[in-house]
Amino acid sequence: MKNIASPLPASERIILLDILRGFALLGILMVNMKLFIHPMSAMMLKPPADQPLMVLIPELLVKFLFEGKFYILFSLLFGYGFRIFMQKTAESGSILPVFRRRLLILLIFGILHIVLLWAGDILFFYAIFGFLLILFRNSSDRKVVIWAVVLMLIPAFITAISWGMMALGASFPEGKAAIDASLAESSRSIND
Repeated sequence: MKNIASPLPASERIILLDILRGFALLGILMVNMKLFIHPMSAMMLKPPADQPLMVLIPELLVKFLFEGKFYILFSLLFGYGFRIFMQKTAESGSILPVFRRRLLILLIFGILHIVLLWAGDILFFYAIFGFLLILFRNSSDRKVVIWAVVLMLIPAFITAISWGMMALGASFPEGKAAIDASLAESSRSIND
């Protein structure tokens, strides 16, 4: 009897996926290195004008070569791993209980990581989105594409509503003064 919850033996592993996962983790590490030694607000600020070239060049290289690229690769590999996992069948006929248990363990690790080590954790979000992914496991391609477009438009919709509310508030003198004061306070707290 094969234990379905155990890792695959080396002979059954897809080596290219393991290499890509390692490559993605290296890229994520490169981006997060700065956050390990500086506050998170440092990522939102412009580099100081007096920053030496020897410091600026590596930062620009990381921004150009790594930022935003490896999270996508890692997410793609997570989704592909989900697909491979769902193709397995347990003796009970469903692999879902094993997958849910793994996601729950990932969620616990993510929460502990956020609380005890670093607020920039991604494991928590992978677990949450993994649970959502289960809902789409038997969906048609068309339904998945529609949901993907809808979910991608949500941040743009929220941003548009926020900008609209700020524009409406700024159309009144009292509202404009409150918005300007709030923006000045936010800028001051980021720069401090």
